Amino acid sequence: MNEELHRSIGRLEGKIDHVLNNQSVFKENFERHDNRLRHLESWHYKSLGVIAAISFFFSLAWDWVKTSLFRQ
Repeated sequence: MNEELHRSIGRLEGKIDHVLNNQSVFKENFERHDNRLRHLESWHYKSLGVIAAISFFFSLAWDWVKTSLFRQ
């Protein structure tokens, strides 16, 4: 009986160690995905800002072209 109890406790300890190990692996994966997502979001918002600035300057240039070519 006592030996069976020690064996069961040993199996439980092994399972707990396995769960804790998997938890650290999941945490590392989550941190990598979080960093990747943060990088993608940063790139996305920077590119939207650049596109907005380019669009603004093209609209200014188009207004200037329209007023200088069609003044007649």
